[in-house]
Amino acid sequence: MATQLGLIVTMGKNIIQQARGRGGPRYRAPSFKYKAEVSYPNEAAHGEIVDLIKCRGHSSPIAQVKYDNGEETYIVAAEGIRVVTIWIWAIMLY
Repeated sequence: MATQLGLIVTMGKNIIQQARGRGGPRYRAPSFKYKAEVSYPNEAAHGEIVDLIKCRGHSSPIAQVKYDNGEETYIVAAEGIRVVTIWIWAIMLY
């Protein structure tokens, strides 16, 4: 009936938040581009920064940390951190 009156009826579009929430390939994180999974230890630990890595999937460099117990993980590198920096992870309990 609207077209008979000369009006053009168009359907609305989703707003950008709705499109991103759908999880389509355009808005999904490219996990195959990550160099490593970033994680933090569960208990207090001392370690040494072994390497800084530029990762395309993260917005900042990641640092490879080798702990005193022999475990190696990757963390997000803080500003000013360098290789061979001693890294201490402490858990604050309130």
